[in-house]
Order: sequence, then C-alpha cells, then structure tokens
Amino acid sequence: MPRISRPIAYGAVGFLVLLLGLQQIASMALLAPYASPLALPRLLPESLGVAMYGAFDRAPISARLVAPLRVTLARRLVASGHTAEARDVVERLPPGVDRYDLEGMLAADRGALLVAADDFVEAGDDQHLASVLDTIVKTDLIHAIALQERLVARFSSSPIPAPGLADAYWRLGILQATLGYVGKPEQRGPANIAALASYQQAVDLAPFSARYLLALGNQASNSGEPALAMATFRRVLELDPQSKDAPAAIKRLGGTIPSGASASPTP
Repeated sequence: MPRISRPIAYGAVGFLVLLLGLQQIASMALLAPYASPLALPRLLPESLGVAMYGAFDRAPISARLVAPLRVTLARRLVASGHTAEARDVVERLPPGVDRYDLEGMLAADRGALLVAADDFVEAGDDQHLASVLDTIVKTDLIHAIALQERLVARFSSSPIPAPGLADAYWRLGILQATLGYVGKPEQRGPANIAALASYQQAVDLAPFSARYLLALGNQASNSGEPALAMATFRRVLELDPQSKDAPAAIKRLGGTIPSGASASPTP
C-alpha cells in the first residue's frame, strides 16, 4: 500500500478543516434571521450564506461533504416559503433522514398530506407527523392509525428505545381510542383493547408521566377495567397530590380520595 507524504496529508487535513469551517460560517449566516439579537449569527448577513452555498454547490466537492449546508439552506427556504428553490436543493441531497424530512415538509406545503406522512414516518419526525395526522384523521382514521403504528415500529426497531417512543405509543392510543368510540360496532372492542395496550406501553416507558397515566386510567375505566383504572389514578395522585383529574375519576369509580388530595374536578 503506497504511503502518503506528510505534506499531502497535512494539506488534505487542512483543506477539510477549512471546508468545515466555511460550512459552519455559511450555516450561521443562513440561520441569522432566527438568532437572538446578541448572538454571533446576527452579525452575518443571510445573503452571505446563500452566496457561500452557491459557491460550494458549483465547486468540485463531494455532495456528502456539502450535504449539511444544503440541509440548512433547504430548511431556511422551506421556512421562508421559497418552495421551488428548496425543492431544487432537496433533490441534490443524498438519501437519508434529512431528505425524507424535507420532502415531507414540501409535500405538506402542497397539500399532499399522505405523501408527507409517509416521509415523516421514514424520517422519524414525530412532531411533523402529528401535525399532518390531525388533518388525515378527520377523513381516514384507519390510515392515520396505520401511519402511527409504523412510527412506533420504527422507533421500536432501535436497540435503544427512541426518546419519542413513549409519546408515539400515547398518540397511537389516542387514535385507537377514537376508533373505539366512532368506529363500526365490530371495530370498537378491538380498538379499545389496542388503545389500552398502547397506553400501557407508554406508561411502562415513562412511568412518571401523569399524562400517560391519566390516559391509561381513563381508557381502563371506559374498557371495563375498574381495578386497573383505580390503581392508575391513585398512582397519579402519588406523583401529583394536587391533581384534580385523578380525584374526580376516583370519585366516579366509587373510591375514596386520600387525605391531602384535591377533591374538586377540573373546571
């Protein structure tokens, strides 16, 4: 294997460091409109970032090396409503999470919500997915559930649970519980059972979340599981003695409220 001389090696490293430094400056310039008044990016004109991007784009540099700058530029263009320019940048990004996410944003912007949802699932972008599912669920609840199930499966596939997995299960439970309420008679029972399981998964992953516990307790109560509901609401009170939702639920179930807990229902 041929040896590389030190000057060439040092030159290559120096070029790479310079390239990364210039990309950092360009990215800071592109984000200038969003920086706080005293932050360093506010000292850089946004046009500098655009110009530097153009120079990088024309230079004989690997697409993967300029990909971070392209991602930053594309997000800036999407946020400012320059979708045509953003699409041109996105099309030159290598396949990956950032490209899926940006393609989802562009699809949502043109109203192709199902396409956008597919992209957000592939990107693992739970927040953007939730925003488009809020609309999809109004006309196609079954499809919305399937999309959320895919997100759960994607997050679950990692050896280390993704940070958003508990919330993904919680959102899945909401969709399943909705089907248990508005679905066809033959859909309601299985949907309620599935919702109960999803909320339980959320609680298992985040046992100190009162929000997930309340969802589990309410679903257990609605699904004919009073013992589980009572235990869950009491757990909420252990975590938050000032909770108003849990005591109201315990009273509905015919239980007694521990001393020191709020007995008034949430207004």
